Amino acid sequence: MSSKLIIIGSGGHSLSVMNVAISCGYSVIHFVDKKKKDLNYMGIPLISINKCVNSHANENYFIAIGDNVRREEVY
Repeated sequence: MSSKLIIIGSGGHSLSVMNVAISCGYSVIHFVDKKKKDLNYMGIPLISINKCVNSHANENYFIAIGDNVRREEVY
């Protein structure tokens, strides 16, 4: 059984997180990025933070922003 995961961020660090998550049995269902919404990223839908919060409040999340300062701002 696969657990669903939403990755916040869509840069290089998020690709590493996606690879590890998949190898651990997670199913990445969305990437979230406030600047790049309504696209696909690596074949996975990229959605806005508003759509994410409204539609996926009970899913697992991982903040995959490589910059420590930005990651703390998002958290």
